[in-house]
Amino acid sequence: MWAIGCIFYQLLHGKLLFTGDFKQVIKQHKEKVIDFEIDKSLSKQNVRLIKKCLKPISLQRFSFAKLIED
Repeated sequence: MWAIGCIFYQLLHGKLLFTGDFKQVIKQHKEKVIDFEIDKSLSKQNVRLIKKCLKPISLQRFSFAKLIED
């Protein structure tokens, strides 16, 4: 779900969630500590989806089944 959240963020915002050189991006992925802004023009459903997919603790993220259900 983490990867889907990253891709979804990029598709809706037109920019990468993680920036920097390869080592910096890998470190950001491993640490899962991100400070991202959500475009105010997105629907509440899209904002909720991005935030739930990008939760740092995997048990707090959407499951694939829940993603399809919503």
